[in-house]
Amino acid sequence: MAIGKRIENAMIRAGKKPVDIARRLKITESAVSQWFAKDTGPKSVRLSELASFLGTTVDSLITDHDGPLGGPPSAAMPPPMGLNAGRPDLAVYASAAGGPEGAWVLSGDAIAWIHRDQRLVGVRDAFACYVVGESMFPAYEHGNLLLVNPAVPPNAGDDCLLIQEAADGARYALIKRLVRFNSTSWTVKQWNPDKTFSLPRKDWQRALLVIGKYNRG
Repeated sequence: MAIGKRIENAMIRAGKKPVDIARRLKITESAVSQWFAKDTGPKSVRLSELASFLGTTVDSLITDHDGPLGGPPSAAMPPPMGLNAGRPDLAVYASAAGGPEGAWVLSGDAIAWIHRDQRLVGVRDAFACYVVGESMFPAYEHGNLLLVNPAVPPNAGDDCLLIQEAADGARYALIKRLVRFNSTSWTVKQWNPDKTFSLPRKDWQRALLVIGKYNRG
């Protein structure tokens, strides 16, 4: 079941109508109807508000037995195995456009918790976050959920999440293919538009290994 259908089911259980959601989120009723027609949902930054309004959780809106975001994992990645049957413990951070170099802003607190992929079991500080934008399309699409392993340093040829920690406490992120690096810069590649460029390490302090993704619902 994709996210649009799960939102619709939660709406019905809560006794709400599309117009109620539209008024709460200050969007058009047509936009809400499109979620159901196309099995999509709102931007990740609005999911928490929507879940609260419908009396449910973000986790229940974005996950089901098929995995996060209601779809199978990417065809390029094996399906998650050996999921912990206990409480979900992998933090999911919201993402919003507005950072430097086309980056997105990562939320300070987790908006949801999901069961971790087998490859992240036991990895301290592992997390997931949403892709914003299409700079890495078709490898990564807007709305994909990235799985990040901070414990393994990325090598040339790996996809990585570049992190900038600003003086005001804000965190910004970019997903790119790591081409090479030295003590002063990261040289990275993107697909859309196709280009290779460098980012200063004084601004982008960390490069975290991306081990895979879950498709959007």
